[in-house]
Amino acid sequence: MKQILKHILVRGIPALLVLSAAGCGKSASETAEAVSKPEETAAQPAAAPAAEVSAAGKYNALGLIMGQYVVEVDSMKGNYLELKDDGSGYLYFGADNQGDISSWEETNGAFTMKAGVSEFTGELKDGILDLELGDEFVVKFAKDGIDTSAFKIVTMEEYRDLAAKEAGSKDENKSIAGFYYAYAVESGDMCILLPEEDRNSFAFTINDDGTGKVHVDDESEDTLWKLDGDVLTFYELSGEPATADYDITWNDGIITIAVPPDEDNDQVIYEYLVREGADTLKIDMRAVKPE
Repeated sequence: MKQILKHILVRGIPALLVLSAAGCGKSASETAEAVSKPEETAAQPAAAPAAEVSAAGKYNALGLIMGQYVVEVDSMKGNYLELKDDGSGYLYFGADNQGDISSWEETNGAFTMKAGVSEFTGELKDGILDLELGDEFVVKFAKDGIDTSAFKIVTMEEYRDLAAKEAGSKDENKSIAGFYYAYAVESGDMCILLPEEDRNSFAFTINDDGTGKVHVDDESEDTLWKLDGDVLTFYELSGEPATADYDITWNDGIITIAVPPDEDNDQVIYEYLVREGADTLKIDMRAVKPE
């Protein structure tokens, strides 16, 4: 049983991206374009060029954009971008995700950036940067000195209350949030409950704000998640899907991970992770308890 569990852990959730230090200190290449100038005459002198405001500077994370609110998330606090005039820079997304920005560019509000092996896009206008993390999450950054009083910035607790009111319900049982521990593994006609001492060796912490952690043995890694119907998807902090090869569903406090067959296993393996208090009767009735 331990071998099966370890096999799933190795192939399950990939490690988070740690930005590569390759390319440190390199600035973005610049492309020069020839621009024709209007003829200057005494009757119609050339207009003076408009002063350009540099987008360079330090941008501090305000929080995740969630509907009409900017929600403060603990894991986002202290994150920042440093954009330099030469097209390079530095980013800090936590101690394990920091490094040089090899290039960045802003054109009519469209923002692109490369850091390590990751590419980011977003919108930068008037000192406010909405940076996309994949297709699902957007983090709002504000340049030093920019007035942010116009934004609805709320704490996570305030957002939960607002979201509950907007949904017309405060039924906590409908929330996916919680700590999920490995409970059972099933393949073919064999379903085995894990010993209690092994259940925390593979676990998830899921927060209502779309963030969470993956726990493997004594190590934990930050992750992002999204629930669409009953389909649960986990993402790396870069926004890239981390579980694209697996069918993962959530139902009534139980996460089911379906690991497809491969050269080592000719059958689908199902891993069940259970939130405390969830009804496990359907699993227990077909499972074999460990001796």
